[in-house]
Amino acid sequence: MADYILREPIIGGVGIEITEGRYSSLLASNELIGLIFQIEEFFSLLADAFVDFETELLHLCLEYFYTDGEQRHNREFFDDARQKLNLKLVSFLASSRIYEDQVIKKVGEINRGKMCSADVNHYFSEAFDSSIEYRVMHALRNYALHQNIPMNYLSFHSSNLNQYGHKRAGKPSRLRVTIEPMVSVKDFVAAKKVRQKTRKEVSSLGVDYLNLKFLIRGFVSLLAGIHENIRQSTQVILDDAFEDLGAAHEELRKAKGSYPRFISISGRGPDSELDIDYPESLRLHKVRRKWSRLKSVQRGYVSSEIVKDDNAFPLEHASIWIPN
Repeated sequence: MADYILREPIIGGVGIEITEGRYSSLLASNELIGLIFQIEEFFSLLADAFVDFETELLHLCLEYFYTDGEQRHNREFFDDARQKLNLKLVSFLASSRIYEDQVIKKVGEINRGKMCSADVNHYFSEAFDSSIEYRVMHALRNYALHQNIPMNYLSFHSSNLNQYGHKRAGKPSRLRVTIEPMVSVKDFVAAKKVRQKTRKEVSSLGVDYLNLKFLIRGFVSLLAGIHENIRQSTQVILDDAFEDLGAAHEELRKAKGSYPRFISISGRGPDSELDIDYPESLRLHKVRRKWSRLKSVQRGYVSSEIVKDDNAFPLEHASIWIPN
């Protein structure tokens, strides 16, 4: 019996003898694809937590808008809204820590295999040094863990707007509602678990609060940029790995006369067999294109307003402003 075999692991499946070098190459290619898949999953965890936070902002605005005026201005409404948003924020902060720690670990494993030389620590250090949003959000992770709930102030704003920027008597208008979650500068600066240099930097801003929407979006934008760098630095070796597994898949196709359902490789020893799901692993190409627009999140916002469309009704309204 051959020492190293590439085969289809089903009854009646074909097998091909391969060299030890080929076995090691396929093993390494499969491992690399698995590591990159894990990196993408940790980024998706981060992205999903951020979207959950943003979704809660929208939900709370709707709840505020449609709740009776007396009820929405009582203490219980704001306490409940603050708790809901803090839950999403803490989840995001935890996912950002997990992402950072695990990406450094996983890319380190790839680098140790001499498959690439991505300097992830440099990416994170550069983001920290260049952005106050990154430094403050980084500090809020420790603040939430050791000091207090991170977001302690919340307000809603409503304003009538029209094409002139504010309401005018007899002119069509619309009512805009926004939510403003804030971090108290006083509490942040007093937190001993926060880096002293960051506390001094925040104190020097001369404001009472930090806008959490600006901070978290800037933080996510930077993390998305870091992740894009990781994707670019691993693209060549990933393509090589898929080419390696694709060639094995094609070898079995030629031997069998049709494409194999599964692939496995085995070497010396009872625990040397490894199943390789090549068709399923191709999903990674699609996964790596997901969330690419998070880099631009600081500039964007989502709105449910009605906008004018020359091919749709209504084009205008007597009391509702319909912007272009």
